[in-house]
Amino acid sequence: MKGDVRYRSKGTENYRSLELKMGKCSDPFASDIFSAGIVLFSLKTGGILPYDEDDCYENCNMYYMLTHDVKKFWHIHRRNHVGKKDFFNKEFRKLFESMVAADPKRRATIEQIKESEWYKGEVYTKDELVELLKDHIKEENELEKK
Repeated sequence: MKGDVRYRSKGTENYRSLELKMGKCSDPFASDIFSAGIVLFSLKTGGILPYDEDDCYENCNMYYMLTHDVKKFWHIHRRNHVGKKDFFNKEFRKLFESMVAADPKRRATIEQIKESEWYKGEVYTKDELVELLKDHIKEENELEKK
């Protein structure tokens, strides 16, 4: 696979793994898991990314927090979701952290993701999902009025 374009790609900013950004990706599958973790976080938060590669949030490098002070990382993100009880529950945090581990050899595999508590967790019925979306839209509309 030497010379494979996947190894030389730079990836999409804010979704790419550090090893891909540095041009030192030796496991494209692990790098894809990292990107999937970023997408998962973004889907859960309605489009908020866990960090921005080139910027700080409140003078904090969120990628550094994620890899060196995960409690502070979650503390900062929880503030964005005040009032939403246990928005980032333990199972979600564990899965996300395993998907974006700094060391690609320590990242979750697809099989491990499928076995995670969060992945195997609660699934909404169609009616429950419709109600949740209605509530979300109502909350968004109320925020826009303020």
